[in-house]
Amino acid sequence: MQEGANGSAAAKSSVNAPLLRRELARLGQALEWHGALSVDAIVADGRPSIIDVNPRLVEPGNALAAGTDMVGALLAVATGTAVAPTPPPEVGVRTHQLLMALLGAAQRTRPRRSVLGEVLRASLHRGVYAHSKEELLPWRGDWRTVVLPMAVVVATLVNPQLWRFFTDGAVSHYALTPEGWRQLVRLPPLAEVTPASA
Repeated sequence: MQEGANGSAAAKSSVNAPLLRRELARLGQALEWHGALSVDAIVADGRPSIIDVNPRLVEPGNALAAGTDMVGALLAVATGTAVAPTPPPEVGVRTHQLLMALLGAAQRTRPRRSVLGEVLRASLHRGVYAHSKEELLPWRGDWRTVVLPMAVVVATLVNPQLWRFFTDGAVSHYALTPEGWRQLVRLPPLAEVTPASA
């Protein structure tokens, strides 16, 4: 829904992708996997294309808000407890990560104006913040969670290029670039690729 720093997801909305869920289950069974297994995928025309597989939990905050407790399921697997099947997630549940949105705003063409606009939208619960829940640093009940976003606001208003101080060493070194995506789109679907004879 909204891109944050270095292409991260600053705002999300839950979806139900049964074909992707089935593909992930098949992959886990084929690998005889007994732990966390997450994928990054792009769903186009109802067909999922898996672009990355991670042997760890990815994005459990939005999933929990939508009714899927991925952390609880992983803990059950780790302790040998039976994992109950989960119902499909509630579709359209919105969450955001203000910190990533602020850092993403500092990367735009008019960074100071973009950062201030992001602060205003978040404060007024407008745009992606309407009916959305903070998942990274929920501030209700813990004032310390506002320290880092406030530091980002002050730093990027003084010098917009300081967004790099907060993000260097993160996903930018291995994230899929726009050119990489264009190359992937040009590849034929896996079903059309014939394996080389041995």
